[in-house]
Amino acid sequence: MGPSVIVYDGEYVSWEREQAILEALLDAPEDQRSQLLADLCGHDQDLKDSVQMLLSAWSSSERFLESPAVQRSSNAPALPQPLGVGQRLGAYEVVAPLGHGGMGSVYLGRRIDGSFDRFVAVKVLHSGLQHHTILRRFHEEGRILAALDHPNIARLFDGGTTEADQPYFVMECIDGMPIDHYVKVHRLNIKQRIALFEKVCHAVDYAHRNLIVHSDIKPSNILVTEDGEPKLLDFGIATLLDPDPNTAKEAVRGHQPMTPRYASPEQLRGESVTTSTDVYSLGVLLFKLLTTVTPVPSSVGQSHSGARFGKPSDVVRQVLKKRPEELRFDLGADPISWSKSLAPDLDNIVLTALREDPAHRYGSVNALQEDLERYQRGLPVKALRQTAPYVMRKFMKRNRWPVGFASAFGLVLIAFFITTVIQSEAVREQRDRAELERDKAHTTAEFMIHLFENADPDAANGGELTVKDVLEQGAARLDSEMAEEPEIQAALQHTIGKVFFLLGRYNEAVETLEKAHATRLTVGEKLDLANTQEMLAVAHQFLGQYSEAESYYRLCLAIREERLPTYHRDRASINMNLGTLYHFQGRLDEAQTYLTKALQLVTESLGPQHIHVADCMDALASNLRLMNDFDQALEYYEKALAIRRANLGELNTSVAFSLNNIGLVLAHRDPDRAALNFQKALAIYRDTIGLNHPHTATTLTNLADVRRTMGDHTGAAALRNEALAIRTRVFGKDHEFTADTMHALGVEERDAGRLDCALDWLENARTIRSELTNPHKVHESILEIAQTQRFLGDFTSAKITHNDLRAQCICTGTSAQHLHNRAALERAALALTLSDWPQAQDELTQVESYFKNNEAGALPAEWHLLMGRLLHLQDRLTEAHDHFESAQQLIHERKGPLSVWDSALLLKTSHYLGDHASEHVYRPRVSDLFDPELKFILASHETQMPVSVGPQP
Repeated sequence: MGPSVIVYDGEYVSWEREQAILEALLDAPEDQRSQLLADLCGHDQDLKDSVQMLLSAWSSSERFLESPAVQRSSNAPALPQPLGVGQRLGAYEVVAPLGHGGMGSVYLGRRIDGSFDRFVAVKVLHSGLQHHTILRRFHEEGRILAALDHPNIARLFDGGTTEADQPYFVMECIDGMPIDHYVKVHRLNIKQRIALFEKVCHAVDYAHRNLIVHSDIKPSNILVTEDGEPKLLDFGIATLLDPDPNTAKEAVRGHQPMTPRYASPEQLRGESVTTSTDVYSLGVLLFKLLTTVTPVPSSVGQSHSGARFGKPSDVVRQVLKKRPEELRFDLGADPISWSKSLAPDLDNIVLTALREDPAHRYGSVNALQEDLERYQRGLPVKALRQTAPYVMRKFMKRNRWPVGFASAFGLVLIAFFITTVIQSEAVREQRDRAELERDKAHTTAEFMIHLFENADPDAANGGELTVKDVLEQGAARLDSEMAEEPEIQAALQHTIGKVFFLLGRYNEAVETLEKAHATRLTVGEKLDLANTQEMLAVAHQFLGQYSEAESYYRLCLAIREERLPTYHRDRASINMNLGTLYHFQGRLDEAQTYLTKALQLVTESLGPQHIHVADCMDALASNLRLMNDFDQALEYYEKALAIRRANLGELNTSVAFSLNNIGLVLAHRDPDRAALNFQKALAIYRDTIGLNHPHTATTLTNLADVRRTMGDHTGAAALRNEALAIRTRVFGKDHEFTADTMHALGVEERDAGRLDCALDWLENARTIRSELTNPHKVHESILEIAQTQRFLGDFTSAKITHNDLRAQCICTGTSAQHLHNRAALERAALALTLSDWPQAQDELTQVESYFKNNEAGALPAEWHLLMGRLLHLQDRLTEAHDHFESAQQLIHERKGPLSVWDSALLLKTSHYLGDHASEHVYRPRVSDLFDPELKFILASHETQMPVSVGPQP
């Protein structure tokens, strides 16, 4: 076997020299490449052979170095037209050029629209590209890319075209150095390098679980910040730059980004990329971090696809012979000791990731990361055969003192072999289960990727193929293709069901998850069954099918309590989910019990400062907020914020989430302080995940709610319109979250008196929500439509709408009680307007009965106002007087400043009580709020109508 590295004039030739020669050849006319290659390589036949090998592989796959997007046409310019300093690109300004590459040019930019000040990287693509396809694809993929919310993945913020019609992308600008330089400069030891590398693996695995393959992992695409956090660049660009989804298979095979030295054999052959492609590239990267060089074929004449690489420990010794001082500096340690530390565990981990056949590599990035974690903990690694001597050596290394004496070693050795014999069957069973789990994970990931690559465009019936269409094709294929492998079939059904859920297709999610559940009842691990039961419960919960959700949650809880240790995070998870279900049902005391237990379990299992403890505190605080225990809720929210800041720093989305929650507690107690918290959260979101992200839209919505509470309907509407624009870009116009914003805009417009516009927004929201089959939200929209129709004076339509709402609640058997009570109060208001006193009495009695029978606390102030109005119209003035005073007392007992609706209710009751002095106090606060009853009262006061006359909207 030949040497493991290439030598040039006595010195090691780095890949950068080969890359420079290859780039020069690619830029030259094809008929001049042979002569240019001879000139550049001189007499170094090894260098010439290596470059020739890369050039052949590159040419056969018809790819251009560092040009992942498209091929150059014969008349395409080599570089995009340069941008001038100060040139505007939408909301951004060019500050300085950063560099040029085969794909385009990169500039330092800065946002200048006044929203916030942030530097960004602006990548301008070549002219001559079919950029209309790229931009269309950008919007189609925007949701997936926006969903990559990971601390070690650089964000993609925006995109558009320059004045010269060149596409550009705006990305997070990372102040850091390539990972291979960082480990040298900071002189990291082996364990520190692996710990840094594991963070990269975690980010790549996160992307894989979101069905995104990087395909161009290399040091220059991984920058490490000053505080030691790696950031992956250009994540998602491969997906972004694919052509039409209906030809995705060809695109993946022909135009994926890659760098030859870090590319997998299948990439160089022009085959489709998979998650295994990234496993291979990570293997190359780990090789480089551990040896300072990239792996090269042990025999230069061999093709790359058939290459066998030297062990990293051997390569370190080879490089030591050629450049000892440089290597000592790069490693920051003695190379001989370093080499010994790599063998045999890290040698085998790296070479397993670098196997030519993807089937023989690690089944996933997570599997690679887990083996590295085993190495870090001194456990036997899975890349090595588990022989008795090897396992014993690892045991002794972990337990140096207990086995430090010869007699102790003999006893341990005997015990080891006795245990091995006794437990051989159990070990075999565990090994078989581990292999099955690995195969399941690999097959599941591959099926999902190939599902999107090979989707049938005819299924769209002439329209555009959607993710839902592709998933339905996959669900149908599973019944026939995986019937002989039920465990894998169930795993895939679980995955597809979960994706359906994330798309808001809750019925399809339940249908697919039920199939997985039926299979897992008969085969596989009980804990897998519990996972599907938990997912089914969540889907039923979103459908408003609370009894079904509770049933599945309890089945899951029973399995996890039986199979898992007491203080296990999954037991905490199911308790938190049950608590959350009861929270949404209004069963707050039961919710409190389970959420408190979840917090105890996660604290005991992970420690009081773990980030998941903050998540449980959030859920518990949200429940306390609904129980009106605002002080305790605020205390938990602030503890969660402190944990997140300690773990993640200030500039993190989880910190923004905590600020958001604190704002929600303060919204009715201290609106100004609440608004400040929302603005801080917005600043973090915009500085980390950008404008096109759901979290940004949610915070804008919360800030709008505070503005609305303060009576600023114009400001609130502006914020909601901004949130609507984000959600439409990210999710599309037919998504549940988009409909939520439309609904809120409708209510906002109604409060401002723009009733026709309000009705349009509410009807649109109802239509979308009806398609998504979330009955709670459909009922909510119908109720707001009925109220708006009453405000318009269209009482006939309002009665029809109320009847529709009643019928839907009966048919579905769902809707939270608080919505039933609100609907009854609205029907009572309509009945009073129509002088239908018996109907009004019936509706108010229904609400009163619920509160008494369920010990739900005091009747709301709105109920007392309506009952007072009814009694007032019946000339039962003393009884009416008592109810008006009760309403006022309930409002004044609320903590914090008065909202605009509180002021409106106090003005109405003051009017009926004849308290004109108080009326004058509240009038300025409600002048911009549209309410027919309110307008009547204000008008009657101006014309000095007598108090005893009831409102006539």
